[in-house]
Formats: sequence, C-alpha cells, structure tokens
Amino acid sequence: MGCRSKTAGTLALASATLAVFGTVAVASRLGGVGDRTVRAVVRSHGFVSSSDVEEPRLAQPSHSRAAAGATQRETPPRADEAPVALRATIALVDARSGLPITRGWLQRSEFGALDRRGRRHEIDDPRGRVDLVVEEASATVLVSAARYLRQEVRIDRSGPHEVRLERATSVLGAVLDGQSAPVHGASVRLEFLGAGLVASPDDVVPIEIDAPTLDRTGVDGRFAFTDLPPGTYRTVATIDGAEHVAHPFGVQTGEWVESDHWLDEATRVAVRLDGPDGAPAARARIIVEATDDSNLTLTRYTDDDGRAVIGPLAPGTYDVTALSDDGVLTPRSLTVQDDGRAIVDLELKLARGTKLRD
Repeated sequence: MGCRSKTAGTLALASATLAVFGTVAVASRLGGVGDRTVRAVVRSHGFVSSSDVEEPRLAQPSHSRAAAGATQRETPPRADEAPVALRATIALVDARSGLPITRGWLQRSEFGALDRRGRRHEIDDPRGRVDLVVEEASATVLVSAARYLRQEVRIDRSGPHEVRLERATSVLGAVLDGQSAPVHGASVRLEFLGAGLVASPDDVVPIEIDAPTLDRTGVDGRFAFTDLPPGTYRTVATIDGAEHVAHPFGVQTGEWVESDHWLDEATRVAVRLDGPDGAPAARARIIVEATDDSNLTLTRYTDDDGRAVIGPLAPGTYDVTALSDDGVLTPRSLTVQDDGRAIVDLELKLARGTKLRD
C-alpha cells in the first residue's frame, strides 16, 4: 500500500516535471512562429504576466524585415513627436500699386515657437521679403508697415506667402525752404475740418479726432499722419514762431494725400507719372529743362506712387520729360506765368520704348 503511494507520488512528480520542461521545450520549438505564440504559452501556465517579461527578439527573414520597414515608414508620427519645421518666405506688396514694400515688420500674434516674447522682427529688404522658420504645425503672424493696415497671416505650409497690405488713410508731406531743401525740426499740426466738403475753411473750427495730429519733421523735412478718418484736412507748419497754412484738401479711405509746405513764393510742378500699363511709375527720373538761354535743368525721381514735385520755377517755358526702365515720355511743353506761388499738376504716362541714356 505504502509502496504504491510512493510510486504514485514519484509518477506525479515526474509528470509535473515533464509538463514544465515540456512546455519550455514547446516554447523553444515555437520560437520561429512568432512572439504572440511564446507569450500565450507562458500565460497558459500562469507563471508570469506578459507585461513582466521582455518580448523576445526573433530573427526574421529578409523579406519580412523589408515588409516591417515599409510598414514602419507608412506609420504616421505620434502626437508627441516634434513636427517638421515650416520654412516660409513672406513678401510684402502694396495692394494698390503692386510694388514691394521694402520696410515693415512682423510679430507673432500669439506666443509660440516663432518668438515666445512677442518681439517685433524688422523687415528691411529691397524686395520686401523675409524668411521664417516655424517649428510648429502652423502659426499666426501679424504683418504691417508704416502707413499700412496690419494684417494677420496664417503660416501652415512651407514656401512663398504674398501679403498684400492695404494703405491706411494718411496725410504725408514735407517742409522745404526757398531752395527746396528740407527743413528739419519744423512743427506740423494736422487740422480736421469735417467729414464733408468745407466751403469756407477760414471760418471753421478744427474738430478733434482720435488720431495723432502733431508731428515734427525729420532730417528729410518730411512728416506723416496716419490711421485717419476720411474727410477734409489742412496742415499748419510752424517755423521760428511763424505759421504756414496749407490749402484744405479732401482725404478718402485708404488714400495717401501729399500736403507740402514751401517757405517761399514760387511756382512748382507736381507730376504724377504712370507706366505703359497704367501702374504708377516708381523711381522714374523727371527732367524739367528751360527753353531759353539759362540752361536751367531740374531733376527729381518719383516715389513709389509715381509722384514728384519739381521747383521752384521762374516764369518762362520749359520742356518736361521722363526716363524709366519701363518706357519713355515724349517731351511736353510747360509755360509758367508770373503770378506768384502756384502748383501746376501734370498727369503723364510713359510710352513703351528703349530707355534713353542719361
């Protein structure tokens, strides 16, 4: 009886040992089948949890490794992985003339990778361009320039981004002496006379507006008032206690209006020059030559709006012409009368042709 029990116990121990080593043997034989099979065998005997063992690294055939590589490449990046940086180029353009805006600034409109301190980045480029690197999926940038309205730009792709800025309603001008030299440090006051046409401006009391109305000329003699409501204005320049009052003028929304002050009494020519396509001819050379024996020749270059003022001019007859890379202007005759200070407005248009030599 006891002998049978001892035998039975020995058999039971042998069976258990066989079961354990048999399982390990089966697992080792199934190693080439896959990791899932190995873990299933371990879990079936309740020895360890699948999270407690290191997943075996099983050899794969070459074609299996290639397939695994392809699958890995197709897997999208995880949410916690850093996105690829966006490389964008912003180009500032005047929405009215289509010309590049060479000076401006940009700033991140919300804190982020572009500039977490919200600092302004200045743009100073003859093409009006600036390169950006955004280390996020997207970013919103605030872009503007002097005398332009600010605009938000969404950067969500690499490559060029053209930003066409609308002009802010502005009054611009210069204070010049008798030789057309700029007057530095002159005080200029802007007066708003009303939203409509003013019949008798001398009797009108200026109206306060929510915009800057005082400025002082720089070394170039220029001043500027911007972000104005449309209406009728006049400028008053003060030099050494004496006031020089300009004639009233109207300003429309999004318009730039020039109001210059000359501190002498003389005639000048205000030229507006367009290219052959009708767009303003910027940086064109305007030449005014006297037809008498004085050999007087005056030269000015147009601004970005194709405008230039030339003078002072004594009474007499003159030829006016223009030179530009876009075309030429056939000389026009101009007669200046002896009637004191005056502004002669000329609207000219270039014709296509070979640029004339200086």
